[in-house]
Formats: sequence, C-alpha cells, structure tokens
Amino acid sequence: MESQRTPFTRRSLLKLAGAGVGAAVTGSALAACGSGSGGTDSGKIGGQLSMATYSYTAGKASPLQKTLDAYQAKHSNVTFNMIPLPFNEFLNQEMLRLVGGNRSGVVQLDIGWLPTVAGLGVLTDVGAQASKLGFLDSALKNTQVGGKQLAFPWVTGSLGLIANREILDQAKVSGTPQTIEEFESVLTEIKGLGKDIIPYAAATKVGDSLKDFIQWMQAFGATVVSNRTITITDEPCVQALTWYKSMLDKGLIAPNIDRTTDSRPLYTQRRVGFYDDAIIAKTSLQIPASEKDLLAATEPVTRPTVGSNKSVSRSYGQALAVLSGGDVTTARDFAAFATADNATVLEYFKNTALPPTTEAASKSPQVANDPWVTAWTKNITTYAVPDPFWQFAQFAQLETLLGEQVEMALAGKVSPQQALQTAQDSMRQAVK
Repeated sequence: MESQRTPFTRRSLLKLAGAGVGAAVTGSALAACGSGSGGTDSGKIGGQLSMATYSYTAGKASPLQKTLDAYQAKHSNVTFNMIPLPFNEFLNQEMLRLVGGNRSGVVQLDIGWLPTVAGLGVLTDVGAQASKLGFLDSALKNTQVGGKQLAFPWVTGSLGLIANREILDQAKVSGTPQTIEEFESVLTEIKGLGKDIIPYAAATKVGDSLKDFIQWMQAFGATVVSNRTITITDEPCVQALTWYKSMLDKGLIAPNIDRTTDSRPLYTQRRVGFYDDAIIAKTSLQIPASEKDLLAATEPVTRPTVGSNKSVSRSYGQALAVLSGGDVTTARDFAAFATADNATVLEYFKNTALPPTTEAASKSPQVANDPWVTAWTKNITTYAVPDPFWQFAQFAQLETLLGEQVEMALAGKVSPQQALQTAQDSMRQAVK
C-alpha cells in the first residue's frame, strides 16, 4: 500500500500508536507493522539503504551528505535512497509511510517522537550495539523507551531563550533578567526603543512552537503532568497564561508568531530582543555573512522564573532508529557509524553546531572549547528537562490541544482558566 493513499489522519495515527505504549513497549501495537524484534540479520553490509530524514531537504548541499560520503568511502557497495521530509510535516508523513508498509532502513527522529513511533512496533532494539560505542549516559537514556534502546543518539542539546545583546545595550540593560518581574521590566525598556522592535517574539499562534509555553508554566512552578495525570488547571498554570496574555496586551509580545516562519526571520532583521530556539539556532538563523556581528551579539539566556522555582529549558536531541523490516545489518551499521564515528560526528558538528553524543567527541577541543556550545550548555542545557508530554505517545496531539486553547485565551475569546480547563479535559480524553 502506498503511504500517501493510507486513509489515516495524524490524530488517528497518534491514537493508534498510543495503544502500544504504556509503561513499556510491548511491540504488539500493530502486528502488520512488525514485532520490533529486529528483522533479519545477514551480517553482510551492502545494497540500497533507505533513510527518512528532515536533515536532507537541501539534498547534496546538506551537511548530512558528508556523512553519507564518508560511509560510502568505507562501503562502496552501499547506495542510499534518501527520503527527505520537511521537519514540520515529518512525523505525520513518516507515520503514514510506516503504516503503509515502508519499514526498512534508517529513520531520523526527534527524541520526543520515539514513544509515538515505538508504538507501531517497527523499531529495532539496538542496545547491544549502542552500549559499546561510548555514548553519554544522558544521551542513551533519551533514546530509550520502556527500557529498550530503540535508537542511536545522534545530537544533543536543549531549547531555551536567546537574546540580542545589541538591543539590550541600546535599552541600557546590563546582564540578563533572572526573575519574571525583571524580564518584564527589560522587555518594557526594549519596547521604549520603538523602531518596530518586538521585545519578545514569543510563540502566539498554533504551530510547531506554541509548545514553548509549557516551559513558562514550569517557570511558574507547575508540574504540568503528575503520575501520568495532566494537571494544567493548577494555579501556577493559570498564573502563567494570565501573565502571557498580559504581555500581549502590553505589546511586549506580538500576535500570530511562530518560530520558524516569524521569530527567526525577524531576529535576523534585528527586530527582536528575545525569542525561543534550539541550540541549532547558530545555523538555523541563516544570518548573512555581512551580518556576522549579529551572531556575535546573540546570547543564550537562562529562562527567568517566579520566586524560588528552578529555571527550565526543554531537552533537545535527534536520533537514528533502525526499522525492523527486512535485513537490518546495513541500516544498523550506518546508524552506528553516523552517530559514533569520531571523525564523522566532529565533521557534522563543524557544519551544524549540534553537539555530538559520545564521550570522546564531547571532550574533544573542537566541541569543549566552542564558545557557542559552552555558553549554551552553561545557561540553558544545564536546566534542560524532557517535555512532560513526551511520556505519552499522543504528545504531539496534546501539544496541539494546549496550543489551540492558549491561542484562544490570547485572543481574548476565553479566560485563561476556561482555556486550560478545556485543554485539560480534551487532553485527558486523548490519553485514556
């Protein structure tokens, strides 16, 4: 069956996957999609290897091409069938592809997507191989589901706040804000500069980035999920959304903002004081060569908090999983090479600024002495925690349900309390 003809929606796929994920992966969620036992293992490397990825949309101009070339230099009998998919559409299209029967090769996954895809029973347990490759313990744990190592960790990092120091200096702001009150005061000073500057280009429309609001709820002291029960009607969550709405009313954030389509382009135009992004911002901002001083002025910032609450950022990472259909030998060997071969991962880091996941590469001067990684690790990754919804296979659906109601509250159509109650009711129903 061709995946594009499969009559599944994103929501129904997530529900289907969720049936196979609980405290552990049973591998029986979808018998037609394989048992997850690892397929066949001929022990022979060669043939055509399919790879579904969101890091190859630029084709041979993508940094990933050098990894492919390096592998083919060792194994000239391997050819690649690349399946490039846009990031914002990747999970949906890949789930459809897998349910449609295309279940061999390697698939690139955001670490938050692992439980969802694992629910289909199509991923090979690569624990025996991954345990010997010198990965960081934290990276290994981020790619485990139900005690099984279902992917090789590829890159690691976090998502947090970024500031333009030039704009802060123009507003006569020294240092960076530590509390919510200080943050709002700084944004007010930036607003006073005029010049069409958005003090904080926060996510305010449903898209891939409105989930950033979760970290603000946590900054107000919210647990968000407790013992697998969604608790977003707690007082800290209501306070967070009330504050977020007040920021919009005061003109400190702007309506209809999404990270990819709005925040990043506006930031490169020097029209943004703060915004949220992943460590990949160093390259994803696509700052022109003539504007290199803007990158020099870009600072990773620890998220401000309320009272004595700890700062929170979201864990970030990418992994390479091996699909269990057919012969897994070449797929597993390539995934291990791409994620753990020292020269290969350091070259990939050089071209993407995404930190590698092995002990050896992390301690190399190229990574350990990189100013961007050092500052980012100190100010953001130190405080990184997994998205609280990642424990649910339906996490993307849950984030969308929350985002829809946050957007409603920001538009003044419902109160913060009503928005969160509606979101919580829908989310709890989704994970039953």
